[in-house]
Amino acid sequence: RSDWLATGYAQGVPMGGNLPAAPGAGAAPVFVASATRDPGSPEQPGNPLERIQIVKVWLDDDGATRQQVIDIAGGDTGADVDPATCQPRGAGADSLCGVWRDPDFDASRDASYYARVLETPSCRWSARQCLRLPDAERPAACSDPGLPSSLRERAWTSPIWYAPAG
Repeated sequence: RSDWLATGYAQGVPMGGNLPAAPGAGAAPVFVASATRDPGSPEQPGNPLERIQIVKVWLDDDGATRQQVIDIAGGDTGADVDPATCQPRGAGADSLCGVWRDPDFDASRDASYYARVLETPSCRWSARQCLRLPDAERPAACSDPGLPSSLRERAWTSPIWYAPAG
């Protein structure tokens, strides 16, 4: 729909809110998520976006917590970081938007949903610190293969909650 934003504000549930009881059989919640890249600064530009995900959390019949992660926009870009320079390699997006309807929605079961946005990989601060030191002055941690040199920053929303009527 071309008026999705206006419809969302008029009929939707904001982050941290509660979904109303399902209006009837076959009804399922629909989620819209949009994200824009952090521009950063000239000295430290923000990383491009990789994907938007919806995370669904619920309790199964045995009372165990279950989680499902669904990519709704973007995906694996193959981007990485050059460990020798901390320069990013590969592409990402300046903005992403996606829509998802829960195909497994069960109106009789509590659930929560939140969105998260992942950036393309970037160097950890510790890897940047290591690269600033001359090779002879680097501590052993700088070459420890057990310490990752990169990470994938993420942002997430407050959950939206669903509880059955009654």
